Amino acid sequence: MVAMQHFAWIIAVLVACFLACTAMLALLRHRRRRRDTDSHNEASAAFMGVAGTFAAIILAFVIILEYEALSSAEQQTSTEASQLLELYWAAHALPPASGTPLKEAVLRYGELVVGVEWPRMVDGKVDATEGWAAVTRIRLAVENIQPADARQATFLASAQQATADLVAARQARLALVNATVSPIIWLVLITSCAATVSCGFLFRTERLSSHVVMMGSIIVVIVLNLLVVYELDHPFSRGIAVSPASISDALDHIRRLG
Repeated sequence: MVAMQHFAWIIAVLVACFLACTAMLALLRHRRRRRDTDSHNEASAAFMGVAGTFAAIILAFVIILEYEALSSAEQQTSTEASQLLELYWAAHALPPASGTPLKEAVLRYGELVVGVEWPRMVDGKVDATEGWAAVTRIRLAVENIQPADARQATFLASAQQATADLVAARQARLALVNATVSPIIWLVLITSCAATVSCGFLFRTERLSSHVVMMGSIIVVIVLNLLVVYELDHPFSRGIAVSPASISDALDHIRRLG
């Protein structure tokens, strides 16, 4: 339902831009004379080429960086989930005196991330105090393990490595919450795109419909690219977002193990 509303919002924006473009072209065509337009075509084409190239380069650069941030957020979330499972499997193989506290700490951490921490990240907040407290409980549970034989020592080493990897993945994930496009970059993007579109209005074709199709296509492409940047701007919210599904799946598996 949310996805459909989001899609409808994008379509509404594109239709509004296309209608505004048609109205602007009709107004300009009505008010200016032919000889005024012809004198600007060559200069407008040159400037539009420069502005369009600059806008395309900046857009591509920003989209690539934002997509890499999104991919990194997905990877770190999956790493957290896998390390939670690794910790629980290690605890499951240890005697109850050592394994039970670690099991409880792992389960508590996963539930805290999914139920408390993730909604805050969706809102762009990084209040991770409770999460770090849960990590501390995992560390203490691992440190309190006293292996009685080589087999238990192997599982202890696995739990220690999983804890270190969990902390690293968690730090990387939290760092990406505020990995957004700066206002300066947004200003450059919007200004260069606006310059490209404004140059297109200086052209005049024989038929209004041809000009509308040309400018409408340019505006649709630019708006779609800006929407992509907007959606990728926050890795944990908006239309394209990383979900805690992998951690939720790990918790489901942990609960089945008991």
